[in-house]
Amino acid sequence: MCDLVKYGSQTAYTNIKIRFVTLKNKKIASKQ
Repeated sequence: MCDLVKYGSQTAYTNIKIRFVTLKNKKIASKQ
């Protein structure tokens, strides 16, 4: 159970990170 919670929070963190990077890349792309 503890491992599952740990895995879940890590996945959520990774998803947020990916979303942030994607947003950043879109902003850079729209500037060009």
